[in-house]
Amino acid sequence: MKNPIINDIPCVLLAGGKSSRFITNNIQINKALMPFESYSSLLEYQYMRLLKLFKKVIISAKKSYELNAPYLLEKESDLFSPLFGIYNAFLTLQTPYIFFIPIDTPLVSFESIKALCGIKDFSVVYAKSPTKEHYLISLWHQNIFNALSYALKTQNYRLSDLVKNTSSIAMHLDKEEEFLNLNTLKDYELAVQILKERTNG
Repeated sequence: MKNPIINDIPCVLLAGGKSSRFITNNIQINKALMPFESYSSLLEYQYMRLLKLFKKVIISAKKSYELNAPYLLEKESDLFSPLFGIYNAFLTLQTPYIFFIPIDTPLVSFESIKALCGIKDFSVVYAKSPTKEHYLISLWHQNIFNALSYALKTQNYRLSDLVKNTSSIAMHLDKEEEFLNLNTLKDYELAVQILKERTNG
């Protein structure tokens, strides 16, 4: 913890989503608050884990939580798009590069994150697994700010449109498992099982 590996790039943990598909006992719940590993919540797990790699980790959310951490609050309470969190992060942090990662991708390896943070010639460097592009597991440069601002102004919230129309590059990573996205309770249970097997194996 004393000597973080990445100290020149802040990490923003995106936690402003709706969790619309995360349902237990027919009730929609906020997956950020689900217990995970030995932590009281997925939010705490991700925050504490990323602090081992980044000197600065900030949580982007609609509201602050009980977890004692720095927050970037998204003002658009009724609009749900990660673009708001990304825009707000650049506006507030005033830094050339920011690494973004969603709250619900707890299996992404430090090796993959370090590889993404090591390429600095593009507006966006994003992860690509064998089956999918992961635009939110990515390193962004501030030169995308005007395009980001225009996308929000014109209400074009499609991440793929923004990324593909800028100077971007996909980093091909071959382990599909680490990009498991906890959209549903079933995904969450699978992630818990994977980590359990890693610990026992």
